Amino acid sequence: MDQPPTSGLCKILEELYKSESVWKNTSLDSIQHRLNIKDREDFMKTLRLLEEMNLIKVNWRGRIHLTNKGRELVLKLSENPNNMILSNSSSKESQTFKEKKIGGEQFQRLMEVDPPAKVEIIEILPGNPIIEKQLLCIGIIPGVKAEVTAKSRFGGTTILKISGFEVALSRNITHRILVRKL
Repeated sequence: MDQPPTSGLCKILEELYKSESVWKNTSLDSIQHRLNIKDREDFMKTLRLLEEMNLIKVNWRGRIHLTNKGRELVLKLSENPNNMILSNSSSKESQTFKEKKIGGEQFQRLMEVDPPAKVEIIEILPGNPIIEKQLLCIGIIPGVKAEVTAKSRFGGTTILKISGFEVALSRNITHRILVRKL
């Protein structure tokens, strides 16, 4: 499976941002060619995932445009690569995850969800900015709906299915992802 080098989704978003500033009409083929992605099917799945996350729009002519949300995300990544961009909460917050409520609804850590379950990612809690950027690059951002398909016997690894892709996440990552069961 050929993927864009190093950062997957981030690399595609960054390339789209560069292309939009130079050329007004960015085509699927030109992006695929510039990123040197050989597998068209994987590339299209990645674009569908970005579209579901409301980061890009693809029109009927095959032209790709970043949405405002996608553009903001790329700008945050380029301005401060070590900045914690996935969370809106401050690191000084002393509230525990169990106590976290938004609009009277209680949320829980991803590591506490038993499979099979459908969840919506609410927040990535602050911590390691490198891990936060990696989660962004594989499509784990607030607002995305996913399915917990499997979990290791003692809770070490959780398998999360997002738009047809399965991702294995370790316990030290899943305890920082706040979700709501659907």
